[in-house]
Amino acid sequence: MTRRSIEVEGLHHSGNPIPAASRVDRLVVTGGVYGLDPATGEVAADAGDQVRLTFWQLGRILEAAGARFDDV
Repeated sequence: MTRRSIEVEGLHHSGNPIPAASRVDRLVVTGGVYGLDPATGEVAADAGDQVRLTFWQLGRILEAAGARFDDV
């Protein structure tokens, strides 16, 4: 089994040196994804925006891992 860290620009764990996700063979794992607004660097105030941004961030993680939502 091979493991690689998945880094996504602008997506972080409060500045800690933790990758956004990891890929082990075909499995992509993340410790948490949230509705971070890239314009402000903060979690969006509106719940609808949080959900939209969370799925946008998940899409970015999947893309960086070489996958798509269709693969989930």
